[in-house]
Amino acid sequence: MKSNHFSNLICTSAIYTLLAIITLMTDSAAIAQSKSQFNVVANITRCQTSQLSVRRVSSQGAMGHIGVVYAFTNTSSSTCTLYGYPGFVPLDAKGQPLKGIKVTWSEGNYMHHAQRQRLTLAPGAQASFEVVYSHIPSDNQLCPKSAKVQITPPNAYQYFSFTEHLSPCREIFVTPVEAGVIQN
Repeated sequence: MKSNHFSNLICTSAIYTLLAIITLMTDSAAIAQSKSQFNVVANITRCQTSQLSVRRVSSQGAMGHIGVVYAFTNTSSSTCTLYGYPGFVPLDAKGQPLKGIKVTWSEGNYMHHAQRQRLTLAPGAQASFEVVYSHIPSDNQLCPKSAKVQITPPNAYQYFSFTEHLSPCREIFVTPVEAGVIQN
């Protein structure tokens, strides 16, 4: 009887040891999997200009102001992030910044309010921003007219340049980028 009891103890001990090894192996696999998922998220980088396109989406006017919505689209096969304000420079026919026009980053303007937030753009996803300016001249002076604009994605160095006819007077307010396309 003692040998039978001893055999049962050894068998039970072996089973517990085997279960402990299986548990450790399963936990190790789960940890490795979660680490690889974390690395995928941690390796998402800021969007480079070459990964994006930009287009004018819409414009509207109210109370002497014009609001224009622009959207970035991730055209690459990689996910990337955007955070903050885009660069926006209206240019004259000679390719120079419009004289007398101040560009101000602002979370709010006459038509829209947005807060800075880190956006993750999957391939094909969009983020947008709005520029708002007064088109009412003061002191009987005409507002300058742009021939083009330069738009730089947030935290990027290269810009897009395309034909755009705006007539801002004094100041242009630019909102931070936000997920999706702004609907005004």
